[in-house]
Amino acid sequence: MTSQRSVRKAWAVILATGLVAALVVSCALVAERTRPKGSLPQGASGATFHVEPRQAHAFAILRGRAERLSPSMREAMLHMLAASSLPLGLNLNLSHRIRTRLGITAWVVPGDGYICVVQDATATSACDSTQGVVENGISVLKKLPPTSAPRLGPRYLLLGMAPDDVRIVRILPDRGQPTAVPVQQNVFVSLSSTPVRAAVVHGG
Repeated sequence: MTSQRSVRKAWAVILATGLVAALVVSCALVAERTRPKGSLPQGASGATFHVEPRQAHAFAILRGRAERLSPSMREAMLHMLAASSLPLGLNLNLSHRIRTRLGITAWVVPGDGYICVVQDATATSACDSTQGVVENGISVLKKLPPTSAPRLGPRYLLLGMAPDDVRIVRILPDRGQPTAVPVQQNVFVSLSSTPVRAAVVHGG
């Protein structure tokens, strides 16, 4: 009798283990089928599963709610990721929209020890380590297309992100005097006639 109970118990354990394994596989298949086309699953290619604590601590924008990318933007970012030689570990599902006073939209995408800013659907972008962005901010410089007033000459748009303790950034042109622009909700933007770069002022 004891032997029969042991056999039944062993079979029960085997059946339960099989059912759990089948359930796990079934859930994985459902998740894969329901994942939007062209998206990156969390964890793919080393993608981070969440905004890292240091990133969230330094940038209020990353403490907000992530927003869904448009299909064209997602596709552009996927191409950017494929072309990158860095182990960025970006998760497009964690993208946060950047809105500026000029009506320009960009995105900040956290990764595994990295942060990227992507300016538009052409994936004009800049990426740096979390350490680098916390210390120096991050910005993207783009030459704008010609306008209907060519006498104005070339125009450059600098868009960037700075940590919470930065209130102004110094815009440093290739020639001419530096200027200061405000940082609002971690974001700064500058229009210029020559290429420029930004220097954050911590505590300013």
